Amino acid sequence: MSTTATGGGILFSALLLLGTASTLQDAAQHLQRGVELLDSNQVEAAIAALEQAVSLQPGNARARFHMGRALYAAGRYEGAIEHLTIGLPGAVDPSAFGLLLGRSLIELDRLTAARAALDTAAASRPRYPPIELQLARICYRAGQVDAALQKFAQTAEIAPQWTVPRLQAAAVAAEAGNTELAAELFRAVLDIDPAQPLVWIRLGDTLEAQLDYEGAVLAYETAIETAPELMQARLSLAYFLFNRQQFDDAGRLLVDLRERLPGDPQILLPIAEIQMIEGEHEGALETIEAALQAIGDAVTAATAAATPETARTRPASPPLRLRARELRAKTLMSLNRLAEAETAAREVLAADPSNLDGMFVLGTALVRAGNPQGREHLTAFQQLSDAREHRELAHEYYVRGRDPVRAATEFERALAIDPDDAGALTGLATVRLAQGDAGAAIELLDRARAAGAASLEWYREWILALHAAGRSGEATEIWQQVRATGVILGARVWAALGQHEGAC
Repeated sequence: MSTTATGGGILFSALLLLGTASTLQDAAQHLQRGVELLDSNQVEAAIAALEQAVSLQPGNARARFHMGRALYAAGRYEGAIEHLTIGLPGAVDPSAFGLLLGRSLIELDRLTAARAALDTAAASRPRYPPIELQLARICYRAGQVDAALQKFAQTAEIAPQWTVPRLQAAAVAAEAGNTELAAELFRAVLDIDPAQPLVWIRLGDTLEAQLDYEGAVLAYETAIETAPELMQARLSLAYFLFNRQQFDDAGRLLVDLRERLPGDPQILLPIAEIQMIEGEHEGALETIEAALQAIGDAVTAATAAATPETARTRPASPPLRLRARELRAKTLMSLNRLAEAETAAREVLAADPSNLDGMFVLGTALVRAGNPQGREHLTAFQQLSDAREHRELAHEYYVRGRDPVRAATEFERALAIDPDDAGALTGLATVRLAQGDAGAAIELLDRARAAGAASLEWYREWILALHAAGRSGEATEIWQQVRATGVILGARVWAALGQHEGAC
């Protein structure tokens, strides 16, 4: 071989090595930049940088892991799974890959595969609290609430100073109606870290549900002390006091809140109600109009941003707007502005045909104006009031008393008075479904939808009834539409529709 040929070979090898080193350096720079962007929550920019790193060095497990992280943060779970699966064989820490892979699979409801990934991760890192937490989440999504609570408790024992397992367990317990356990878990979190105002608020809400009013006030006040600038804490206490008819104390809090957030209808409407109670009807009307304007602006903005899926699952008349219209009708009646009160009441009834306030104001306005039709509306008001009493009693029997037979009787009495009572129709459907009669439940829920039902309770029962009747495809499609809005319907729906065989 000639010297020239040998020298050329050496030069070529040197250039090749130089090129390889340059490629590795570029890949490392893109990887470092991607991780920095991801850590600063610039997810899309991080994905772009990490794509460069992966393309330059496809076999780099670390680049694959951080690409999985970025895609998971962007909600692109399939992509995250792909990169994590490719990178796993070369991983220095397989447990980190398995944990993120399991979390991604959970988000796609592939619970059995998620369990397998997490079990593999746990084999290389036993009793690792983040892995145990995800296993508890799988049990919840499999609809096994007791098993989930037990797993959350075990995770908390492994990591006694980590508040997340107790917080998630408290949320599950509250959803299941176990307010005593929820309060106990919230208190346990606050024993570890008392500087959590949102947890104090959750504890207050839970104690209020238990009728422990003194405990609730103390929890709300502690939330305010912990975070004086947090409006939610003050608003929670104000609403609590308002609902207990402590109007002076509630009013002081609400006026202070209005100065901080002048256009918030959640603040304006209870202020208007207090003004009405105190006889300041003109001031109440002005406050109500300001609230309606704010609500209208918010609805317009939400409509502009809506997708077809979210539009289908949004109630036709937001509760705040309906409440504001009710208050306007009542205030106009108090001012004896009969024609305006009649118009306002008809507006309420157009949005909610069985609305008691609308029915009462319309009937009273017509009677005062000398129109005999007002008596018919007042009679209907009394009947609907009776129907509501039966409906509320039915809920007490079903939810608190766990007595479906008496609950069904009361729901039926409500419907005998008002066949289009959407709440009673939905409630009776819930009872019939629990009794195993999916066909009757679907018929009742169809009637409830025709009567204007659009509550989360209705969607949950409709999905479960369709599934129980063998119409799982329809149930899953509706469930996906609801989930696209960010709403979770609870363990019963996860249990019915989730892919969970053998997962927990």
